Amino acid sequence: MNRGFVKVWRKTRDTGLNCVQLGLWTSCLLESAHKPRTVFVASQQVELQAGQFVFGRSEWARRLGLSDKTLRSALAALIKRGMISASTRASKFTVYSVVNWALYQVCEQCEGPAEGPTTGPAEGQQRASRGPHIKNLENVKNEEKNISGGPAVPIDPKAFSGFVIYHQDGEMRINNRDLESWKSAYSHLDIPAQLQALSDWTRETREWTKKDAFHRTSATLKLRDERARILAEEKRRDEARQDKKPMTLEERKRAEWLASGQAVN
Repeated sequence: MNRGFVKVWRKTRDTGLNCVQLGLWTSCLLESAHKPRTVFVASQQVELQAGQFVFGRSEWARRLGLSDKTLRSALAALIKRGMISASTRASKFTVYSVVNWALYQVCEQCEGPAEGPTTGPAEGQQRASRGPHIKNLENVKNEEKNISGGPAVPIDPKAFSGFVIYHQDGEMRINNRDLESWKSAYSHLDIPAQLQALSDWTRETREWTKKDAFHRTSATLKLRDERARILAEEKRRDEARQDKKPMTLEERKRAEWLASGQAVN
């Protein structure tokens, strides 16, 4: 039975993931919902959006043959790199979202029978006989070119980025436009990692209100970026001072002699 497929980009090799982390990443892609659907976990109804999957540490550790510690470490690596983000937490499971899920899918117009109609004009018949899978391969090549640094494939700025900030009245879903804006404004930070940390913190505390959640998120990132900038500058100054080797006694005497004006050209 054909159960569909997902795209795994060769660019993934450049993320620095080890074999365990790559295995977990592949499982995340394969377990993600292709389209919105309802599942039941421990007698609890869970609504999944496209690109979301249910994660239970004990079950996944058993299925992947990993210890809890190894699995937690691999999961943290994916979250840190902004590849997945937590959307909903329950007592026995967590719903995660694959960031930019659409990049790992095939457009709907590319799905369908492999063969086209056998009647019609010669040119149309030849094009149809190639089947939609040819167009799909072209799309894959174009998107892979984009992942590798080619022309940019437009991303819907209003689409959900995969990051959620929680407040007293519910949650605020961060869209791609705001995510990219923060990446540009706060270049000293790993924005996906910072948003994931804020998501975890606000889920536990629920201190912010719906009205000020966005402003306080942006203000927190701005403050942390400024701190990161200052630390980076201090580090550069320290390294510059270390690079300056102390003068030898002979060099010091020569410098004093030159400064005294006794040197003759």
